[in-house]
Amino acid sequence: MEQSSKLIGFSAAIFVTCLWAGWTVASRVGASSPLTVYDLIAIRLATAGAISLPLLWYFKTWQTLSLKRGLVLCMAGGPVYVWFAFSGFKLAPAAHGGVFINGVMPVFALLLGVLFLRDMPRRVQVVAGLTILIASAVIATGSGDFRVDYLKGDLLYLAAGALFSVYMMLCKRWQVGSMQIVYSISFLGACTYLPIYFSLLPSNFEQASQADIGLQVLYQGILPSYFGMLSVGLGVKHIGTTATSAVMSGVPALAGILGWWLLSESLSLAQMIAMAVLTIAILVMILPSRRKVAIATQ
Repeated sequence: MEQSSKLIGFSAAIFVTCLWAGWTVASRVGASSPLTVYDLIAIRLATAGAISLPLLWYFKTWQTLSLKRGLVLCMAGGPVYVWFAFSGFKLAPAAHGGVFINGVMPVFALLLGVLFLRDMPRRVQVVAGLTILIASAVIATGSGDFRVDYLKGDLLYLAAGALFSVYMMLCKRWQVGSMQIVYSISFLGACTYLPIYFSLLPSNFEQASQADIGLQVLYQGILPSYFGMLSVGLGVKHIGTTATSAVMSGVPALAGILGWWLLSESLSLAQMIAMAVLTIAILVMILPSRRKVAIATQ
């Protein structure tokens, strides 16, 4: 793999890590507002879908990706994934979302690689993965205020993380391009979800402030749906699923700090130590993945 390709891949992964940490906090704010989970999903998909129309018309992306694959990607990275995530944010703190959506993603990526890609992990990756799980558990429970609702939210977060790992694996396996991501996530997501939302699902838009709605338009419909998803695609394309997932595991630490700073969520000494351990495990996990990708692309 050329050095410039590595730089693009890791830069994209680092950028999306910062973006996802901010998205975690913004989502927790949105979930704490009068807006329902279904409102948040609608804001995300309606905004992203509207922006996608001129791009898709120009590039005619529907001609390069089958509808079947587009719908599979849509379900893995679109409405279903977002429902799990937002439902978790209704119940558990932002730091927990960072942990269980992104923190354990490398472990899901390794398991999926073994099951579907016959990509056997090295011993150091297994050890790093176990360390990530332990550190993530400490971050989630180490504040001393763990509740039953938190457990329910954490399970929803885990489901979101598992589903997004499937999405990244499919992007890698099918060599999905940037505009194909826009087509499958933004356009098909809006087409499949919005009719159901307007006809069947509960809404609470009238009780939400303009500030609540505006923040979610920015952090749901624009930043993650375009800059986030496209950056994930670049990372997966240039450095692989496992390395991209490992870099994105830095989200728990950033989300925990932002949650403590902006939302006054508790952050204990044990959690801060676990964040440091988690960062080390991420770095250990990246190194073998980088060598493996380099060999595979020679």
